[in-house]
Amino acid sequence: ASSVHGESGMDGYEFQEVDASTLSSHNAVAAMYDLLINSKEPITLIPIGPLTNIALLLTTYPEVKTQIKEIILMGGSAGRGNVTPLAEFNIYCDPEAAHIVFNSGLPLTMVGLDVARSSTLIHAKLEKLKSLNDTGRMLHQLFSHYRGDDF
Repeated sequence: ASSVHGESGMDGYEFQEVDASTLSSHNAVAAMYDLLINSKEPITLIPIGPLTNIALLLTTYPEVKTQIKEIILMGGSAGRGNVTPLAEFNIYCDPEAAHIVFNSGLPLTMVGLDVARSSTLIHAKLEKLKSLNDTGRMLHQLFSHYRGDDF
């Protein structure tokens, strides 16, 4: 959705160059498996895009379910979609993966498009983000880009 989020998917903030030597040589699913299987306590997964990698994780390595505390996902909608009147982008992109995740038996919280659109972040609170820390400055710049004149 480059028309919404920019070419990088997170336009509005200049990220530092990545040191390629710190990147995992595993694919995303194998990296999540390694992290989960070696964790001393269950981990909450928070996917903010299509659920393909989460579904692949659950079907390839079903033993990790005991290491997943819950899944809090951004996707779906209790109202109108943003791709079609009935489909939200993250679910629309891979409905089979969404089916696997929603039927995984894991505790699941869906934060739908309708919830995101009714965000209560007001201008004054968003301005405070700038002074919190590096993450706050990043979020402020991303929100400024995303919200444009509304900000």
